[in-house]
Amino acid sequence: MVLLVAGLALCAGGVTGVVRHRTTIVPHHPVSALITTGAYRMSRNPMYTGLAIAYLGGALLIGSWWPVLLWPVVIAAITALVIRPEERYLGERFGPAYADYCARVRRWL
Repeated sequence: MVLLVAGLALCAGGVTGVVRHRTTIVPHHPVSALITTGAYRMSRNPMYTGLAIAYLGGALLIGSWWPVLLWPVVIAAITALVIRPEERYLGERFGPAYADYCARVRRWL
Protein backbone atom coordinates (compact mmCIF):
# COMPACT_ATOMS: atom_id res chain seq x y z
CA MET A 1 0.00 0.00 0.00
CA VAL A 2 2.88 2.36 0.80
CA LEU A 3 4.36 2.00 -2.70
CA LEU A 4 0.96 2.50 -4.32
CA VAL A 5 0.22 5.68 -2.36
CA ALA A 6 3.76 7.06 -2.71
CA GLY A 7 3.70 6.46 -6.46
CA LEU A 8 0.35 8.16 -6.89
CA ALA A 9 1.52 11.10 -4.77
CA LEU A 10 4.64 11.54 -6.92
CA CYS A 11 2.55 11.36 -10.07
CA ALA A 12 0.12 13.93 -8.67
CA GLY A 13 3.07 16.21 -7.88
CA GLY A 14 4.16 15.99 -11.50
CA VAL A 15 0.67 16.79 -12.77
CA THR A 16 0.44 19.72 -10.36
CA GLY A 17 3.71 21.15 -11.71
CA VAL A 18 2.50 20.89 -15.29
CA VAL A 19 -0.82 22.56 -14.47
CA ARG A 20 0.89 25.28 -12.41
CA HIS A 21 3.23 26.14 -15.29
CA ARG A 22 0.38 25.99 -17.82
CA THR A 23 2.06 23.57 -20.17
CA THR A 24 0.84 20.29 -21.62
CA ILE A 25 0.58 16.93 -19.94
CA VAL A 26 0.19 15.13 -23.27
CA PRO A 27 3.35 13.41 -24.53
CA HIS A 28 4.52 14.53 -27.98
CA HIS A 29 2.72 17.90 -27.75
CA PRO A 30 4.72 21.15 -27.68
CA VAL A 31 5.59 22.38 -24.19
CA SER A 32 5.77 25.99 -23.11
CA ALA A 33 8.00 25.68 -20.04
CA LEU A 34 10.84 23.60 -18.63
CA ILE A 35 9.69 22.60 -15.16
CA THR A 36 12.50 22.10 -12.63
CA THR A 37 10.68 22.70 -9.35
CA GLY A 38 8.40 20.63 -7.13
CA ALA A 39 8.40 16.93 -8.02
CA TYR A 40 10.67 17.75 -10.96
CA ARG A 41 13.51 18.45 -8.50
CA MET A 42 13.60 14.72 -7.65
CA SER A 43 12.87 13.19 -11.04
CA ARG A 44 12.83 14.42 -14.62
CA ASN A 45 9.79 12.19 -15.09
CA PRO A 46 7.78 12.23 -11.86
CA MET A 47 4.55 11.16 -13.56
CA TYR A 48 6.11 8.10 -15.21
CA THR A 49 8.14 7.32 -12.11
CA GLY A 50 5.10 7.66 -9.88
CA LEU A 51 3.00 5.44 -12.11
CA ALA A 52 5.79 2.84 -12.24
CA ILE A 53 6.01 2.80 -8.44
CA ALA A 54 2.21 2.65 -8.11
CA TYR A 55 2.10 -0.22 -10.64
CA LEU A 56 4.61 -2.17 -8.59
CA GLY A 57 2.80 -1.35 -5.34
CA GLY A 58 -0.56 -2.40 -6.78
CA ALA A 59 0.85 -5.70 -8.02
CA LEU A 60 2.35 -6.44 -4.61
CA LEU A 61 -0.83 -5.35 -2.85
CA ILE A 62 -2.98 -7.83 -4.75
CA GLY A 63 -0.30 -10.50 -4.45
CA SER A 64 0.18 -11.04 -8.16
CA TRP A 65 3.74 -11.77 -9.24
CA TRP A 66 3.39 -11.72 -13.03
CA PRO A 67 3.06 -7.88 -13.13
CA VAL A 68 6.18 -7.69 -10.95
CA LEU A 69 8.04 -9.91 -13.40
CA LEU A 70 6.86 -7.75 -16.32
CA TRP A 71 7.76 -4.48 -14.55
CA PRO A 72 11.25 -4.23 -16.14
CA VAL A 73 9.70 -4.71 -19.58
CA VAL A 74 7.20 -1.93 -18.86
CA ILE A 75 9.98 0.39 -17.70
CA ALA A 76 12.08 -0.38 -20.78
CA ALA A 77 9.12 0.24 -23.10
CA ILE A 78 8.23 3.57 -21.46
CA THR A 79 11.86 4.65 -21.64
CA ALA A 80 12.32 3.71 -25.29
CA LEU A 81 8.95 4.76 -26.67
CA VAL A 82 8.12 7.85 -24.62
CA ILE A 83 10.91 9.20 -22.43
CA ARG A 84 13.81 9.18 -24.91
CA PRO A 85 11.79 10.95 -27.65
CA GLU A 86 10.62 13.51 -25.07
CA GLU A 87 14.20 14.06 -23.93
CA ARG A 88 15.36 14.65 -27.51
CA TYR A 89 12.56 17.15 -28.00
CA LEU A 90 13.27 18.96 -24.72
CA GLY A 91 16.99 19.09 -25.55
CA GLU A 92 16.19 20.75 -28.87
CA ARG A 93 13.57 23.06 -27.34
CA PHE A 94 15.48 24.23 -24.25
CA GLY A 95 19.11 23.57 -25.20
CA PRO A 96 21.71 24.21 -22.47
CA ALA A 97 19.06 24.79 -19.79
CA TYR A 98 17.77 21.25 -20.32
CA ALA A 99 21.30 19.81 -20.43
CA ASP A 100 22.06 21.48 -17.08
CA TYR A 101 18.82 20.13 -15.65
CA CYS A 102 19.67 16.60 -16.86
CA ALA A 103 23.07 16.86 -15.19
CA ARG A 104 21.42 17.72 -11.84
CA VAL A 105 18.32 15.50 -11.82
CA ARG A 106 17.98 11.78 -12.55
CA ARG A 107 15.60 10.41 -15.16
CA TRP A 108 13.70 8.21 -12.69
CA LEU A 109 14.74 8.71 -9.04
